Amino acid sequence: MGRVLGALVGVLLCAACAPTVEVVPTPPPDPPGLTVAVSGPCEVKQQVPEPVAETPAPSGQPTVGNPAPGNTAPGNAAPGDVAPGRAAPDVAPHNAENNAWKHRRSLPAAGVQAGRDLITRVLPVLEPICASGDLSAGPVRKALAEHRAYVEQRPTLVFFSMETRAGERVACLNGDMSAGVIRLFVEGTTGEGSCIEPVSH
Repeated sequence: MGRVLGALVGVLLCAACAPTVEVVPTPPPDPPGLTVAVSGPCEVKQQVPEPVAETPAPSGQPTVGNPAPGNTAPGNAAPGDVAPGRAAPDVAPHNAENNAWKHRRSLPAAGVQAGRDLITRVLPVLEPICASGDLSAGPVRKALAEHRAYVEQRPTLVFFSMETRAGERVACLNGDMSAGVIRLFVEGTTGEGSCIEPVSH
């Protein structure tokens, strides 16, 4: 009996001395997606901007596209934008700077073409998923894995976003898939340099 107790004490002491292993928790699964009845192929809607002319940059600086027409939101008029004889809009000081993140950068011809090329690569893998009626993030994430897409399950659709490069410029392809419809938007980055609008805003 004494030997058995001694052995048990030894085992317990060794267990206390053993290094602990931290177990990394598994990330929570995607919320349940939707399954909808789809009759026929899905409708594809594309929104591709007109390219803008590039402004020559000083030596050593990257070339930057001109601001997109109509990219100044109401209340964000630049100093020279107020018509003669009219009062400047009543906005907070720094309103334009505070809202700059909302305006996406314009894309030159190479950026627009890069976005179009990405559409031709992702549509063949998205259309079968849409036609199946499966509006879950998992299959979309798997289909777009090689493009390192951000995929998010939303209540009535699956949102996705990915980027492609045209030289030093980034072109974004944002889109979503809902019942019977795939929407694709070629866009420039936000004022903060990302393809996805930050959640904090």
